[in-house]
Amino acid sequence: DDARGLRRPLVKAVHQERSYVIARGVDFEIVDLIAREPGAWPGLEIVENPGRAYPGSIDPRLLGMVRMADAEAVADYVEARQEYQELTRLLIRSPEQERRRQELKVQLWQVLVRPNETRGRNGVEWALEDQLRGKRGYIEVLLSGESAEGHEELEFAPPENGFDARLSLDVALMQAAGAAIEAGYLDAARRARPRGDLKHRGAVLDGLQRPRVGMALLDLRTGATPVLASLPSFTVEEFRTEWAELSAADNADRPLRHRALGGGFTNYQTPYPGSTFKLVVAAEALATDPDWWTRELECQNVWGPVNASRRMSCEGWHGKISMQRAIEESCNVYFYKLGSLLGYEAIYRRALQLGFGAPTGIELGQGGGPERDPNENLEKGANSLRRPGEARGSLDALHLAIGQANVVASPLQMARLFGWVATGRLWTPRLVLEAGGVPTTPRWTNPDFPAAQRELLKRALRGVVESPQGTAYDDLDGMQLGDFRVAGKTGTAQVSSSDRGGSTLVHAWFVGYFPHDDPRYAVAVLCENAGLHGGEVATLVLHRFLSSEAAARLLEQ
Repeated sequence: DDARGLRRPLVKAVHQERSYVIARGVDFEIVDLIAREPGAWPGLEIVENPGRAYPGSIDPRLLGMVRMADAEAVADYVEARQEYQELTRLLIRSPEQERRRQELKVQLWQVLVRPNETRGRNGVEWALEDQLRGKRGYIEVLLSGESAEGHEELEFAPPENGFDARLSLDVALMQAAGAAIEAGYLDAARRARPRGDLKHRGAVLDGLQRPRVGMALLDLRTGATPVLASLPSFTVEEFRTEWAELSAADNADRPLRHRALGGGFTNYQTPYPGSTFKLVVAAEALATDPDWWTRELECQNVWGPVNASRRMSCEGWHGKISMQRAIEESCNVYFYKLGSLLGYEAIYRRALQLGFGAPTGIELGQGGGPERDPNENLEKGANSLRRPGEARGSLDALHLAIGQANVVASPLQMARLFGWVATGRLWTPRLVLEAGGVPTTPRWTNPDFPAAQRELLKRALRGVVESPQGTAYDDLDGMQLGDFRVAGKTGTAQVSSSDRGGSTLVHAWFVGYFPHDDPRYAVAVLCENAGLHGGEVATLVLHRFLSSEAAARLLEQ
């Protein structure tokens, strides 16, 4: 009993750098009992730790989570404290030693993360860690007597609150997007009559029962991203309690991936943009010669360049077809021939100008810092473009022309492209609208391109939705996107399935903007491995989203 008052501080000093959390969210009654008899629980501490509220279960891959200091952060703190204590014990210090001591003091008292403090783990919590966390304050005194008043203040620094950050994500719209994906897939499954062998049909029906979807919505007046949805998803609580299941290497659903940002994919998930990329090829042709709009090419279902070992096929037999019809009806042969005439390098240069081959610029996916960026996988590998010198043959231009190879793009990247078609502005997407009360600056570029030619492309994109021959035209069950004045393009992309049993795997896309007469939003929906065409599932997801109560206010603006 006599030694208890000495023993407890010693035990705490030994163990304070290796605290183990026994329980979180402990009831107050238990906390009260432990606090009344602290001596009965040597080595046990009650620590008050601020909690995080995650409104509406917003995607933790974007909003981020916090964690206790890791081993590296604790080691940095302990090492700095030991050096500071050694310098403080010196009765006489050189100017260099005193400078170092003051530097360490600021680091220890205000900057370095202490063992029981939290820090951002990923998402915005990590990207804005320095601004959100703020700084601790401190007061240093020189004791000069036994009474509490007998001291002299040497140095004082007040604590600094961290900044608040306001994000572009809209909780109601994010929830509406998730519900629309589920409902759209049910619509597609109800309608589905998949073609092909039994193995392929089984893969399609399985894919419709397990939606794997990325959806991005881009505000064309501010560059904000009110929706960056990805299914399947998870909650913070699921992340904490079901990590093994979420991170399972053989889990085809890959819920830790963010499909709206496109990164971290395996080969059967590669986000080829498919026919939605044809707008880049059409733009290059029109910039070269505006007469391409009316010039016709012949489609006889298959075609291949002279001396080519392969024949390239089309979904239809279109005969003589113009650019407008080729976009509306998504004629592959037209764009094979156009890509062959333009050449790989010309398409490549136009794609670079329109944002391909580089990250979108959203604040989370940049990386490149001195420590590993936990957000790097959000866009890692996505938005790539094969250089002309790496092209492997004459067919590469043809594959590139229909977005089937040599280019990879996320839904957010595709929304940027169609936002440019709609307005002439190529936006840098914004997730953070305000930090510390200061609005972030909207950013965009104006790629050099004739406005008159953009209007022609917009006319074709309306035809995709409104023309009975358009690939997004749908007069069944009242699911017509034209009711919402949407213009856009469907896409279908085949992906390698060697590690998924060899069955045919197909992505379904729809990318567009609305309202077509005064574009306010660009949108992209990627239905991964759905096995259907874009007009058979991606358009249904978008229709369900635009039919939601949350999205009604978008259409009223």
